[in-house]
Amino acid sequence: MKQDIFINCTPQESRIAIVEDGSLAEFLVERKQERGIAGNIYKGKVARVLPGMQAAFVDIGMDKAAFLHVSDFSTAYEAGSSLLPGSEDEIIFEGPRPTSHRRLPIERQLVRGQEILVQVAKDPIGMKGARITSHMSLPGRYLVFMPTTSHVGISRRIEDDKERKRLKEIALSLLTEEGGFILRTASEEQSKREIQRDLGFLTKLWGGIQKKAEGAGAPSLIHQDLDLITRTIRDFFATDTHQVVIDQIKEFRRILDFVGHFMPRLKSKITLYTQAEPIMDHYGIEEKIAKALERKVWLHSGGYITIERTEALTAI
Repeated sequence: MKQDIFINCTPQESRIAIVEDGSLAEFLVERKQERGIAGNIYKGKVARVLPGMQAAFVDIGMDKAAFLHVSDFSTAYEAGSSLLPGSEDEIIFEGPRPTSHRRLPIERQLVRGQEILVQVAKDPIGMKGARITSHMSLPGRYLVFMPTTSHVGISRRIEDDKERKRLKEIALSLLTEEGGFILRTASEEQSKREIQRDLGFLTKLWGGIQKKAEGAGAPSLIHQDLDLITRTIRDFFATDTHQVVIDQIKEFRRILDFVGHFMPRLKSKITLYTQAEPIMDHYGIEEKIAKALERKVWLHSGGYITIERTEALTAI
């Protein structure tokens, strides 16, 4: 499969098109003034505890208090969260797992005014505040580090049994009391040294987050997740990527620096687009985007689907 990544940057927004074998596979947009907060880590202050809902509202400095369900909170080192990273949620856990225990009611764990460290799992939507969890997850290139867990997992997208066995042995050999982790699809065929390096970076990052949180007041932002462009390079850019084309010199240099630290062998695949014609027009992507966003979307089989968006739902 041939994969190309095209990045269009303006002062207002970033647009990214991921093209696979000539077809638009992903189209991502992030507006500078509307950047999401999912993945950010905050030191929050409990505003309300609701025993009937087994939930709490936590002030993290946003207009609306964030929602924390009891299933997403624990002061103990435990099996993990129901809100694992979306792109790698199909995982198989390996090695010993902690013994399950009865969860304490939220009113016995939290009180109003208590300060807690939380991570945003879902952005605010409409009138609803963000959904948060105390089970942290820090994504890296090859793994997702989860400091509140004690197990390892391997992405289901790695299907080769021999490779899964090799990665399982590497994962179990790297497991420590500092936390568990999930090996991402990108870890396939990577050496133990590369995986260990990624784990070391994330472990160090978590230590810095903890140190910053100790001296911070509440509510306050402790750690901000990467922006869309950097996340895309981290999650999609691989050895089978044909090229990454960026139309802005500042972002081009920033991505070169990022790739130089984590994927130095792939730097040659990143190019700067300098022609007068807009990048998305030059590569025929604007037309593909327009077709994908039409009410009626035609399928390769000759059929089509109709997509209707309303205030209540999206009907297909």
